[in-house]
Amino acid sequence: MKSNSNKIKKLLLIVLIFFVMISIIPRAKNIWILSDKRDKLLQEKGELTLQNQDLVNERAVLESPAMVEKMARERLGMTKDGEKIIVPKK
Repeated sequence: MKSNSNKIKKLLLIVLIFFVMISIIPRAKNIWILSDKRDKLLQEKGELTLQNQDLVNERAVLESPAMVEKMARERLGMTKDGEKIIVPKK
């Protein structure tokens, strides 16, 4: 009788372990996938942060008074009072 009881306990333990494994394995896989995705997104965020900083710096240069004046002179032909535009012959 004790051997039947031990067999039943072992069988129940095996069934319990089986059900625990069935519920744990998909969750562990999901955690691994999400962790990998998070790492990739953090890397992309770092790259975008650097790109954004480069754009902010470029914007500051383009909006500086010296650059605005240079563009106005080169593209629009603007001059200061008393200056003459000299255009070379082709």
